[in-house]
Amino acid sequence: MDSPLYAGSGPSFPIVLDKNGSPIMDSGESLVLSSIKMILAWPRNQRIFLSNFGANIDSLIEEPNDQLLKGLIQHFVFDSLSTYEKRIKVLDIDVSRTDPPNIQIGITYQLSNKNISEVFTFPFYPLQKVVLIN
Repeated sequence: MDSPLYAGSGPSFPIVLDKNGSPIMDSGESLVLSSIKMILAWPRNQRIFLSNFGANIDSLIEEPNDQLLKGLIQHFVFDSLSTYEKRIKVLDIDVSRTDPPNIQIGITYQLSNKNISEVFTFPFYPLQKVVLIN
């Protein structure tokens, strides 16, 4: 089975518009990667009809850098990807936090229709608060 047919086609995340204002369509492995990014970056309880969508990583950004944090992130990422991205099989999740509050999440996954594993590193950075001084 060919990867683009299996993965489908649709707009990637974030949505990019062409010169006519239509979303640029993506397909294949790049669409799957875009979907993984969207699932991991999306805060929980922000979708009206799909309140559990997202990985809930943003709730852990201020937690201490210990094994419990790594285990929770691995659990949240595995749970969200296996629930909302059925085109992949998650093989391994590596979490590192060398520069708090930033978190690096390495995900080794395999497309369900291929025997080749891919590695994707997701850098999670908290939103920076901007202070305006008059």
